[in-house]
Amino acid sequence: MKILNKIINICAYIVVVMIVLVLIDFFIFNKLLNLGNHRCKQHSLDEYILVEYPYVGFIDKKIAKTEPYSMYYTGNKMCENADNKIKIALFGGSTLSYNDAENKNSLNIPQYIEKILNDKLNKGVVVYNYSCGGANHRQHLHMLLEFLSDINPDIVVFYGGNNETVQYNATDPRPGYPFNYFYKAECPTWKKFLMEYSAVFSYVIGNRYIDGKINDIRAKIGWKSDEYKQKIVENYIDTIEQANKIAGLYKSEVFGQTKFISIFQPINQNLGYDVDSDVINEIRNRIKNIDFAYDYYQKYDELPQDIWYDNCHVNDEANQLMANEIAELLIDKYLKEYKK
Repeated sequence: MKILNKIINICAYIVVVMIVLVLIDFFIFNKLLNLGNHRCKQHSLDEYILVEYPYVGFIDKKIAKTEPYSMYYTGNKMCENADNKIKIALFGGSTLSYNDAENKNSLNIPQYIEKILNDKLNKGVVVYNYSCGGANHRQHLHMLLEFLSDINPDIVVFYGGNNETVQYNATDPRPGYPFNYFYKAECPTWKKFLMEYSAVFSYVIGNRYIDGKINDIRAKIGWKSDEYKQKIVENYIDTIEQANKIAGLYKSEVFGQTKFISIFQPINQNLGYDVDSDVINEIRNRIKNIDFAYDYYQKYDELPQDIWYDNCHVNDEANQLMANEIAELLIDKYLKEYKK
């Protein structure tokens, strides 16, 4: 009996120690000290202001709200003062959803566009920003259906290129898939739970799982092959063509039918992820023959190199330049009659 009791006591002691270690790991290391593997946190969206959303994959938390947020109009609820105004819906990634992080007084590009148009036109303009970090145009295609039925915008603008090309070299490489799809949809629940709540486990297995899974997908789809590169190009072209058709189904109070514009953004090939020039050049060549598509890839070429924070994010000076370029494009193409 003594031996049995001793064994029971030892087991109980081990269990208590393990529980304490787990609590320290989960609540102190992971939650309090934020020591978990940050790649796991990024793919689980814990480090982003993003939330999961059906069909779309994820959306910005501001978009998930029902009330307007500053000048960042969100969700299906129209701004109360949007009546009799030109309504413009913008879809992009982090380059549209964020302002210059080093300039707290700066605005993001859609906010600047709204300000510029209201200054230059004799008809009011309201800009709805449906952009969120990491999102690609295939997700925006679904968002056209999910979010615009109550708004019936007059103009829809897609602004992107980086998340539709370069991002596939660092995250889920399948064209059109959300950047974290392999993690959210295909990672076993028990493994995902441990990677998200255990700082120790996420460090031990996190990078190995993420890199291993991405490499497995790359091997299956022929990543970097000529056929793969062509799929990226075709996905981009097919997506904006479908978006043009879907946008045209909405009824605009100004034009009768909603107008659509797609803009290919500047990308710095010397910074950040591996940039495939062949893919970018092919897309730029293809959109020359599409009347609603515009190549803004070189719009920052005359600015100094220090405007770039990485391969696609820029400072406030560059954001203001891009906002002016887009505002002038909208005026020249659709809004000339409203100029002051």
